[in-house]
Parts: sequence; C-alpha cells; structure tokens
Amino acid sequence: MSHDKEVDDNNTWGDVMKPTNSLTLGEKLKQTRIIKGLSQENVAFSANSSASVISRIERGQLDCPPEMLKRIREYLEIEHAPLLDNERDTFLNRLWIWHEMIATNRFAEAKAACKALSQVTFMPYEQNMSQLYNMIEARLLLSDKNYQATIERLNAFEPYVDEADAATLFLYHRNKAVLLVASNDYKDATSSLLALLEIKSSEISVDAGVWNLLGYCSMQLSKPIRAILYYERARADYNFDRTHTLQLSINISLASAYVVVGELEQARSLLSAAIHHARGINIIPAACAALVQFGVICHIQKNYSEGLNYCEQALEGFLQDAQEGGKYPNQYKELYIQTLYGKALCLLGLKRIPQFLQTVDEGKKEAIGSEVYSIIFKALGHLVNLQDIHSYQYITDTAIPYLKNCDNIAFKLAAVELCKAIESHFKKRAVKKSLIIAAIIRDIYEEVFRGL
Repeated sequence: MSHDKEVDDNNTWGDVMKPTNSLTLGEKLKQTRIIKGLSQENVAFSANSSASVISRIERGQLDCPPEMLKRIREYLEIEHAPLLDNERDTFLNRLWIWHEMIATNRFAEAKAACKALSQVTFMPYEQNMSQLYNMIEARLLLSDKNYQATIERLNAFEPYVDEADAATLFLYHRNKAVLLVASNDYKDATSSLLALLEIKSSEISVDAGVWNLLGYCSMQLSKPIRAILYYERARADYNFDRTHTLQLSINISLASAYVVVGELEQARSLLSAAIHHARGINIIPAACAALVQFGVICHIQKNYSEGLNYCEQALEGFLQDAQEGGKYPNQYKELYIQTLYGKALCLLGLKRIPQFLQTVDEGKKEAIGSEVYSIIFKALGHLVNLQDIHSYQYITDTAIPYLKNCDNIAFKLAAVELCKAIESHFKKRAVKKSLIIAAIIRDIYEEVFRGL
C-alpha cells in the first residue's frame, strides 16, 4: 500500500462535507470504496487494472473509461445508484415511485425494489437521498410490523432533523406517529401528526391516511367530536387505495364516532354502505367491524335481539375469515373480543343468563394477557350477582374506577355500561347508591364531551 494512498484515505471524510456537485467522480468512487471497507487493490482487481490507476482516477488525475467504470460500479454494488450528476433526478424519481408503491399497499413490488435502491446508502456524499431512502424504507418496515428496525432508522435520522429537507422530515414524523400508535402512545402520536401538518413539501402532502390516524388517536384519547372532524376530512381527501382498506377504515371509524355522540342515523348510513362494500370485495374483518357497530347501536336503542344477531353475524365472519386463512386471531383479536363483549351485553339485556355467562367465560379466555379486557369480563360476570357484597365491590371499587381512568373512550363507555347495570339494579332498592352511580355516569360523559 502506497504512502500517498494512506494520506488520501485519511483525508476522505473532510470531502464528505463538500456539496455533491463539487465532488469529482473519483472522489465519489473513493468514498464509496472506503465506506465498504475495500482497498484500491480490491477495486483494481475487479476492473482488470492496477492500484496506481485506481489511485489516479480517485485523485482526478485520470479519466475513468466507461467500461472500467461499469465494472467498478458493479463491484462496489452501486450500478443502480446516482453516481453521476445526470443520474440524480432519475434516481430521486425512482425513490418517489417506490414510496407510491408502499402508500398504495403494493408491498411485494416495493420489497423487490429495495436492493437496487438501497445502494444510495453507501454514498456518504448523497446524505439527503440516503435519508429519504431510510424514511421510505421505514414506512415499508412498519407495514410488516418490524418495529425494531423502524426504531433504528428513526434514531439514526434524529441527529439530522434540523437540517433535513421537508419531504424527508414529513416522512419521519409520519413514521414516528405510526410507531407511537402501535405502542399505544396516542398523545405523542398526535403531536407528531400535528407537526407534519406544518411541513410544506412539493413532493408529499397530508393525505387521508394522516387525517385517519389523527381521528383514531382522538378516539383513543376520548375526543369524539375532534375525531369526527378528522375523519370527515379524511373522507374528503380520500382518493384511492388499491385494497380499499383505508376507505373502509375511515367510514367505519367515523360511524363509531357518530355512535358515541348519539348521531345514530348517520352512523347507520355509513355502516350499511361499509358492509355492502366490504362484502363485495371480500374483506370479511371490515364487514365484521361494521356489524359490531350495528350491534352497539341496537344495544343503545335496547333492541337486544337485533343487536345479538349482528354480533353473531360478526363472530361467524371471524370464523369464516380464520378458515380461509385470514388474519384472525392476530391483527383482529381485539375486535373479536369487543364482539364477544357486545354479544354479552345483548344477552344480558335479554336476560338469557346461561348464554350470557357462557359468552363471558369465552371472553375471559380470549382476554388472557389483556388487563383491561380481563377486568371488563370479570366485572360482567359479577353483574348477575350484585346482591353479593364482593361482586358489588369489585365492580364499584375496581372495575369502574379503572375503566373510567382509561384514555380510550371505549373503556370509559364500558364503565358507563357497568354503572347503568348497577343503577338499574338499585333504583328501587337503594336510592342513594343509585344516585351515586348516576353521578359517575354524568362525570364520564362530561369528561368525554368537555375534551371534544
């Protein structure tokens, strides 16, 4: 190894600070070679040349013949990357085409494109493009629920947040929000989503998916009015998604928010359309989700038989989906548990106690590993034995306070259902207890609607 080569390599990292268009072709090749841990001799062997020739090319003292450059690029595995200045716009366009594949759920195509596009990450002089690649890849990783790899990409990007371009920063906040939602951190997820609303970029903008996420976070934080505003904006901005899952998610989620605020007819209209749509394109879990909400509406209106029918249709749908190799019980397990909860409430309303207790037992088994659902089903089981002081105290001292203090509006409303059952039981027997429970119900509703 020559003395000149050592001195040159040791000065390489100062060159990284140069603007991309100020680097010579030789400097770019050298930086890529070094980041891959290769010597000039390695490159020379691959190019049927000598180390001295490679050294002169890297120093800009000798032009690199096209055929030699082709062999060097293949050896360095950057034949698809933007080495030449006139390749940069084309490569950037390919990155955005890749992003569009991910955004439209064409994941197989997106994964196939990864290897060629990842070559840019071995070009330290293309930091902006490399960061953009990593943020787009993070979105692909999130689609696979590969949260650890996503965290690594986001952490690696954070030192560059203040100097990142708008599009990359937008994707960073979007990915961070999705990751936070996956970990049930809805407050910080909302903060990230609101941050990206302030970012102006010509390459990417706020879409229906972002508004849908904001609506979802708002519902989890017991802000149904705000959720409705976000979901309505998502419906207005919705364009097209190949699998129709986003459109169905928006409409069913909006319907559930309307149910919470008592706009039942609007909810029914949305749910009817969603069921027809989901069944027409054979997305069974989405149809089940809509059926569950219909069950909730019927329960609110004390039409328990119809509500039970909707819940049983949903449960049959989950069974069908499982038999056809669907995603239950993993991705849709919580929805399945919610369906059992709705079925139990309808059976209780119909006073079919043996079937009610059987459903509660099934719910307890499904809820293993979930503290909140375990408490809910345990409390439901105690409702048939309120004359027993231990059953009464478990509901009033453990279940209701726990559920009331949850951020998720669904759990607050589960506390309301327990309160209503106790209030009904004691209405004539113990007026004072009934009034206390009524006050708790009022407090929950005031908290929900005060938060908007």
